[in-house]
Amino acid sequence: MGPKQHPELGMTTVIAEGPDGELLPGVPLTPEFRDLALPGLEFVSVLGKGGMGVVFLARQERLDRLVAVKMLSPELANNQAFIARLEREALTLATLSHANVVGCHDMISTEQGRFLVMEYVPGQLSVAALLLRFHKLPEGIALRIAAEVARGLSCAQEKGITHRDIKPDNLQFYWDKRVPPLNPEELYRLPNARVMICDFGIALSEDAEDNQTGKAVGSPLYMAPEQYISGRPVDFRADIYGLGTTLYHMLTGHLPFAGETRAETLKLKARADIPDPRERDKSISEEAARIVQHMGKWQPEDRYDNYPELIADLEAASRAADPTLARSRSRLPHIPFLWGLVIGGACFFAVGTVLGGRWLAQLFVSPPVSRAASLGYWEGERASWRSAPADAEMPSPAIMSQGGTGALKLRQKLKPGMRIQLKVRIPISGAVQISLVDGQDAERWRFCWCRMSQKGGYNSGADGQDIPLPPIASPKPMDWLDLDFRLSSTRVVLLVGGEMTAVAPLKESLDECQLRLLVKTGMIAQFRDVFVTDSPPE
Repeated sequence: MGPKQHPELGMTTVIAEGPDGELLPGVPLTPEFRDLALPGLEFVSVLGKGGMGVVFLARQERLDRLVAVKMLSPELANNQAFIARLEREALTLATLSHANVVGCHDMISTEQGRFLVMEYVPGQLSVAALLLRFHKLPEGIALRIAAEVARGLSCAQEKGITHRDIKPDNLQFYWDKRVPPLNPEELYRLPNARVMICDFGIALSEDAEDNQTGKAVGSPLYMAPEQYISGRPVDFRADIYGLGTTLYHMLTGHLPFAGETRAETLKLKARADIPDPRERDKSISEEAARIVQHMGKWQPEDRYDNYPELIADLEAASRAADPTLARSRSRLPHIPFLWGLVIGGACFFAVGTVLGGRWLAQLFVSPPVSRAASLGYWEGERASWRSAPADAEMPSPAIMSQGGTGALKLRQKLKPGMRIQLKVRIPISGAVQISLVDGQDAERWRFCWCRMSQKGGYNSGADGQDIPLPPIASPKPMDWLDLDFRLSSTRVVLLVGGEMTAVAPLKESLDECQLRLLVKTGMIAQFRDVFVTDSPPE
């Protein structure tokens, strides 16, 4: 695979050529990177360098797909603060399964460094690159981009996460085409075109230790005033401000506040709202200007206080500015069908009211995050484990053992009152053990499944005592075994396939424990839909 000059692409001057002749972006690997090796990955090119390290393009051999690999720079590899930041980004991205957020596949540590394996966004075309190319964007395009970013940020906020660094450089446009767009109107002509938020490295979680005020993190040109003013709390409204500044930039081709130095820029925006963009461009609509100014209030409480309202305003303004974007976004069903939906929905809510508001409300609660979405949720002998994304055969992400002897432990601490659900599959033959272990790694409870040929055997135990199990039907080799166990301080209740299977009394009170997965040496097993929730009342 050798480099090849393709200057007409306009995105990168050197392109790697794949084995099938496809054009792959990036510059060739320099000698310092040619010896990099990660299990199952072939490094292809260097996509870019930033403050935290280098981003590579790599091919994941088993799945034959391209991924982006971020390597922490060597000088930061021993800095625990930066390591924690990298781990936070991996866990953050793993929780955000959304079309407008770049996904995370894995986090790997080797003697060569620490690596984050992420979803590859084709095109290497950021919103910043679009602004460099076109100076500014048509109003309808800019508003649609802002609406998509707001949808991704809304998903993050539902998980209690604030990005804190929304800017054009961190918004990647999914452009799955060899030739870059000749004009902005081409951007949404591809069926899968969309904007994706990346770089959650300084994201803030509601329960994170760095959830403090007065920390100047972010980019001065786009960050909200409260991100650098001492004593001001930072929440999702800081992202709304950053998106408002980005929208102003997309509409006008200029920044609302841009001093000659960082200090001057921060001083300009300290107590000033984002100005009316029509002062720069009188062709901007009154509604677009209103949205920008509402997003860009210097006082957080004066901005939009929720994403649904912001998204609705952005989408309505986008449709008004360019009706063709609305048609390309979705093909509306016929009016009679819409009336059917309205009537059906009314009946649904009427029945739901009769059956119980609590049951109905549960339908609209965001689903929990599967701990199989990324190996970043786990600790232990991770070198013998791999993560696999959802595909046509597997409807959700999974983690799998490659036949090593190392156990994997869930980082999250489990306590009485919690419920653990998971699916496990042994495709051919093998044995798995699912355990609860205490802080000294002593086993408090276990469930074992052994498959040899077409037969299966099961056993369970707690605090060194075997727990009898009724006959359990073994699933077919490519089917999944559904497990559900519920913790209390005195016992563990096991359900298999939704049926009550065993109650394991504990000799000593259960305080805190961890979930441990172990696969017999030389065997393969897969785990998916690993959910940790509150146990339902008995």
